[in-house]
Amino acid sequence: MSIKHMRKPIIALLLSLSFMSNMTISNAQSYKVFIDAGHGGKDNGSSYGARIEDNLNLQIAEKVEKLLREEGIYVETTRNKDEYVSLSKRTKKSNLSNSDLFISIHQNTSESKSANGIETYYYDKTNKGLANIFQSNLLNSTKANDRGVKKGNLQVLRDNNKPSILIECGFISNDNEGFKLSTKAYQEKIANGIVNSVKEFFNIKGSFSNIKTVLNDNVKVRAERGTLFAPIGYLQKGDKVKIVDTKHDWHKIKFGNTYGYVSSVYVK
Repeated sequence: MSIKHMRKPIIALLLSLSFMSNMTISNAQSYKVFIDAGHGGKDNGSSYGARIEDNLNLQIAEKVEKLLREEGIYVETTRNKDEYVSLSKRTKKSNLSNSDLFISIHQNTSESKSANGIETYYYDKTNKGLANIFQSNLLNSTKANDRGVKKGNLQVLRDNNKPSILIECGFISNDNEGFKLSTKAYQEKIANGIVNSVKEFFNIKGSFSNIKTVLNDNVKVRAERGTLFAPIGYLQKGDKVKIVDTKHDWHKIKFGNTYGYVSSVYVK
């Protein structure tokens, strides 16, 4: 074959190998979520009697963080205690992180005591679909009044370069809803709605409680998704593993005190 005729197949092969390499690296990335508990410290946010917004925001954020970690999703937070963090520092911290999604948690208030329900804000129109996902899952989880998805010129959204939304979880000024927002049970419903939204957005299938069986001996558990990554251990036929998520034919599993990745061909 002449050099002239060989050139096209060689170029095609090189492009194919380049694409496969990029695809493997991309598939290997784990998800990370940035949780922003609104207000804090000297900034209490809204309040109604004993209900203080920044405290409720943090309580819900902590429940979301716990559930996300149980799903194997990495989490970064604005704050994990009652401290003041400026809006500019919140967005800067988010932008400097390698997170894939930013969620800001807030509570609402109104002069009208009858006002109630959940609303989700976005700034850039590319995030409207994301806001719809969260609004839908939160309503399904809480059965709260639907106040809709809204565009908001809010700094933590406007200056954020991540996919980002802000949730107003309900009205602390409403006697019934305000009481519920203070309870562990209702906060867990909100947290579940948020986590379900995250999983839907990332198209994560399965959950931490999903148990599957290893089909072969000496199945390699790798450090990341893809055969380019080194094994960190091995599984034997009949072993049971907990699936965290499944993407691109690779299972993320709980493996000892860490996480590993196995091909879905060998684990069913």
